[in-house]
Amino acid sequence: MRAPLVLTAVILLSLAVPVSAAVEHITDCRGPFNPLEDPDTVYILDNDITSGITDMCMVITAENITLDCNGHEIKEEVPFTAIYSEAESSTIRGCNVDMKSQTNLPAIKLVGANNSYLYNNTAVFNNMGIYVVNSSNVTLEKNTVQQNFMGMTISGGSGNMVLNNTIMVNFIIMIPGGSFGVGLAMVGTTGNIVHGNDILLNPYNMQEVGCSGNNITGNTFYGFPNLMNSYGISMSSTSSDLVMGNTFYKHLNTAMNAEESDHNVFRGNNLTMNLIGFYLKSGSDSNTITDNLINRSRSAVMLSSSTGNIVESNIIPSCTGSFCVSLANSDGNMLSLGSGLSYSGNYVLYLQGSNNNVIYDTTLTNSGDYGIGIVQNSVNNTFLNCSYDKMTIEPGSEAVSGWYVDILVNNGTKPVQGAIVNMDNEDWTSSETTGLDGYIARQNIVGFVKDNTSESQRTFQVIASKPGHISDSWGPAQVTDNMVIG
Repeated sequence: MRAPLVLTAVILLSLAVPVSAAVEHITDCRGPFNPLEDPDTVYILDNDITSGITDMCMVITAENITLDCNGHEIKEEVPFTAIYSEAESSTIRGCNVDMKSQTNLPAIKLVGANNSYLYNNTAVFNNMGIYVVNSSNVTLEKNTVQQNFMGMTISGGSGNMVLNNTIMVNFIIMIPGGSFGVGLAMVGTTGNIVHGNDILLNPYNMQEVGCSGNNITGNTFYGFPNLMNSYGISMSSTSSDLVMGNTFYKHLNTAMNAEESDHNVFRGNNLTMNLIGFYLKSGSDSNTITDNLINRSRSAVMLSSSTGNIVESNIIPSCTGSFCVSLANSDGNMLSLGSGLSYSGNYVLYLQGSNNNVIYDTTLTNSGDYGIGIVQNSVNNTFLNCSYDKMTIEPGSEAVSGWYVDILVNNGTKPVQGAIVNMDNEDWTSSETTGLDGYIARQNIVGFVKDNTSESQRTFQVIASKPGHISDSWGPAQVTDNMVIG
């Protein structure tokens, strides 16, 4: 009966330790003067360590070394990093680091340690939990980082993966000034994957600075209670990120904040009970906000000094603040608010000093005290295929209303390909050629322009012709709804 038990033990050991790796058991610190230096070796810590040396406790200097603390604790009585590696393919697992002093040093630090793996470590009561510098293809998985000033930081490098970690309650109390702290910080790093993490109760749950091409998916961000500078993700000078399928809950400032950040995609996220859902500002251009649930926020979407963004196909059941969606000094954006929005504040949509925006495919029937507000010389904003119950326009501002028009050219029995279609909408003229189906591209036609005192109608005229055919025309007439001319 004993033989199977011995066989099972051998199998488990072979899974835990690579066949080619040597194994060495250690019981004390292995710092800079006695480092972990044998490549292809697994060092197993057999007991807790309280380090009193005035230097780092564990230093890895050769490739393919594993430090397995086996769940034991490393305590630093003096302010030094507990575990340090600048060697590639380092594995650090099962280490519990508690420095008991929030000094300026991290508990675990990697520098240039490409292809390394940090698994199932715990870092508490440190200045910084885990710090990865100029390292690429590092995986940080199932670590717990809490009650530090800074939780986890990745600076430089690329292709790292942050998977299924718990990063929570990392902050420092500053008097005066309240509290500050960051759960996950990413600085100047590209092409990383951040997935499945619980990032909770940090004043800034996540910060990105100077990053690009990161995929941030399937994470849970829970706000810091009773703290007005509580953010889900705050990014600056960051581009081409995909932020998708995350949950943002109860942030008392902004769930998704972007500054000077462009070409990011925010898709399919759940933002519930945050002060502000999305806030794009200071040159955050050409971003896409789509297919998100933004519920029970004071403001769902705010754009400030930002251009060329697309906001569409989001579900916004309700807002509770003075403005549900607002644009300030923001031009050339496209917004579709759908038809399910219920709002009881002042302005459901507020355009302030903003021009050349297009609001399309939107129905607003319960739109607050003043409905849509257009103020501070906001001009040439077009409401395309929209209906609304209230609109407030200040002097010097205007609203343009328009509709979709499809134009078909046929000879009475079949479509005519290659016909020339000339169009005139008073403020513009255009010429298009019909395709195989007899249609030209769908046109956006202005029906009227409205200011604070009057409404000016616009007419539309179409003339279609082709050699060998009799020319035909429609209008001039006002377009008052979507239509097909044919």
